[in-house]
Amino acid sequence: MTGTNTDPNTCNTVTEVAPGGTYSARLGNSDTGAEAESLRYSITVSSSSTLFIYKYAVVLEDPGHADLDQPRFQVKILNSAQQLLDPTCGFYTVAAAENIPGFQTCNYMGSTIRYKDWTTVGLDLTSYVGQTITLEFATGDCSLGAHFGYAYVDAYCSPLQISSNFCSSSFPATLTAPVGFTYLWSTGETSQSIQVAVPQAGQSYSCVLTSVTGCTVNISTIMQQVTPTTDFTVTNACYNNAIFTSSSIIPDNITLTSFIWDFGDGSTATTENAVHTYAGSGTYTVSYSTSNASGCYSTVSHPVTVVIPPTATINYGVEFCTNVTNPQPVVLNGTGAYQGGVFSSSSGLFINANTGAITPSLSVPGTYTIAYQIPTINNCTVPVVTATVKINLTPTAIISYPNTRLCVTDASQNAILTGTGQYQGGSFTSNSGLNIDSFSGKINPSLSTPGSYLISYSSAALAGCNVPPATTIVQINPLPEVNLEDTTICFDSETNTYSNAVLSAGLNDFDYTFVWEHDGATIPNATQSQYTVSQIGNYSVVATNIHTGCVSTSATAIVTLFKIPTKLIISLVNSFTGGASIIATVTGGTGPYLYQIDNETSQDSNIFSNPTPGLHHIYITDRFGCTHLVTEAMIMDYPAFFTPNGDGYNDIWHVRHLELQPEAVVKIFDRYGKLITELLPNSDGWDGTLNGHLLPSSDYWFSINYQVFDALGTKKWEQFKSHFSMKR
Repeated sequence: MTGTNTDPNTCNTVTEVAPGGTYSARLGNSDTGAEAESLRYSITVSSSSTLFIYKYAVVLEDPGHADLDQPRFQVKILNSAQQLLDPTCGFYTVAAAENIPGFQTCNYMGSTIRYKDWTTVGLDLTSYVGQTITLEFATGDCSLGAHFGYAYVDAYCSPLQISSNFCSSSFPATLTAPVGFTYLWSTGETSQSIQVAVPQAGQSYSCVLTSVTGCTVNISTIMQQVTPTTDFTVTNACYNNAIFTSSSIIPDNITLTSFIWDFGDGSTATTENAVHTYAGSGTYTVSYSTSNASGCYSTVSHPVTVVIPPTATINYGVEFCTNVTNPQPVVLNGTGAYQGGVFSSSSGLFINANTGAITPSLSVPGTYTIAYQIPTINNCTVPVVTATVKINLTPTAIISYPNTRLCVTDASQNAILTGTGQYQGGSFTSNSGLNIDSFSGKINPSLSTPGSYLISYSSAALAGCNVPPATTIVQINPLPEVNLEDTTICFDSETNTYSNAVLSAGLNDFDYTFVWEHDGATIPNATQSQYTVSQIGNYSVVATNIHTGCVSTSATAIVTLFKIPTKLIISLVNSFTGGASIIATVTGGTGPYLYQIDNETSQDSNIFSNPTPGLHHIYITDRFGCTHLVTEAMIMDYPAFFTPNGDGYNDIWHVRHLELQPEAVVKIFDRYGKLITELLPNSDGWDGTLNGHLLPSSDYWFSINYQVFDALGTKKWEQFKSHFSMKR
């Protein structure tokens, strides 16, 4: 039951809830029908619940039946064995009757009602600490079924003690015994409460308590002072969130019942702890007063300085990449002394707690909230500032090809791109000369210039990350270049082999291997760059570079027979200088030949025009090296004048270069045709005398008969005539 209603069956005298209480239980009702009810409640007795108080109000209709048939009410206190705790103090029973002590009568709607207003009963449970007891209330109608009986009950536990606290500044002190008994104090007073005119700590008082059932208990107390020592602390001195916390000392935990704050700016509060907002920063005198249930109070005042807490923003770049190795500083902006704090973040971000610098390369990719917290300023808790930073994984990649050492004849190669992150949207590049597709990275060796190439794959920046290029090196190798020239096998007129032909691939034996074929068949053990040929036919060679594995195309040559010439004839046209020619005639060979005079360049022509005077060597060869012929030819000349004056210079005249004409004869004539002298090739020459006499200066004539070969190799005589001058 709740509220303040009264029971009509008691002429509205009994309230449905005990005075001072909040709730009650109504056991039974005003209906009839021989109903009966009981209510049980069990508790475990502790030192703080040794006094059990129960209250009851009883309403019984009185039909005048025999006692056993009358409406009734009963209370029993049972131990853990469900036995009466105390037959005297733990049991009460009553049935409707006239003149029951404590009961009153109300005539309501033609019925006689016997009722008892709220009665308080106290029970000492000190002897039962630690045990469980059960409280049982029971009501019943008359057993004949036409009259009702019910009750209202309330119960609670409290310590069995005397309230004896007093304030240092209050007189007198009040001592109060527990409710629910009759009282006899050691002072002789019989009220529940007594006053001590001059209380002093340590004074002892006692009281004998007697319950309505006649049970007694003696309790005592010692006076103690319970004035609180009021104080407070400021746990946050921010002007807009100043927090005041009570730090009062309360003797024996006596509950404070009153709190008054004066914040020094005209504002107050009545809570134990308070939060206040000031108009701005400054120093205020704050007063705090408390009082307890005993009426004791205490006041304290302190100057309190409140501040405007600093504010700040913490800024980084929005995103970083794991390939950034330098620490990235923080930008901290704000008001007030926002310094001396500590930077922190969740695990995985490499951050300097003092400077706030982050190192992306040492961090785990992810999104992080960075916090900056500084100590309190004047007990003002400074808000934590935060910033969000994202660390992106820098993509890495490896670019490769099935083969990185290729020949220009190899098939196209597709790029293989592996790595981490979103490595895409890039392009392939290389230095000039390599045929490469910029989108797929496919390379075509046959369209490329041989060489070593650095291939790069670069993609655009990803989430702010400058993606490092992936690189690899590809070698495009040329094919070996093999050149063979047609050649011959040399033989003489008797068909005897004069010399075998030598075919050369033009490459060395250290870097290449070779396969030779003759008329389509591989030549066994022919693996060198040169091959000596002893048979005519069609020859080919293929070279393989042992370092690159590249194979040349096949080079071919035809080997034929070449007959060595049997004869070389040198004939002269005008053996004297100034219109002479040397003609070399080769017979009996295959040809064609190459002709060379002295150290001059070989020529295809067999005629050497206007040779200089003197001895010449004529060489005959062919392009296959079969022919090696050499012979001599002499071109003669004579002085156009001489001066036989005895000075030792140009004193003698003779036809020069007669070494190859041992049978030649030179005759000298005067202008009239008179023979003056004859000279042989081995003579000293003419000194300009005749029979010891000096001849005069004049023109003189001469003739020379000498032998030469014709184009057929036949020797014949020829004569040459001319003139010269003698000067004295």
